[in-house]
Amino acid sequence: MKPPPLTLAVFIVYFCCLPIPAQTPAATSPADGIPTIRMTKKEVALDLVVRDKKGHIVRDLDPASVEIYL
Repeated sequence: MKPPPLTLAVFIVYFCCLPIPAQTPAATSPADGIPTIRMTKKEVALDLVVRDKKGHIVRDLDPASVEIYL
């Protein structure tokens, strides 16, 4: 049995006019997947191990003799 043309037209219009849910964009960081860490302080605690050319630990450093650049 063939459906009446009006029923077929209503069926097509109904399913063609339904809103299509939009995909939400994935949260990406500027560095292609590397997480960004934001800080509100200008000073952070930093532990370091300093070694010489032969791989021995240098123990007699004070904070004034170390500079760290970002």
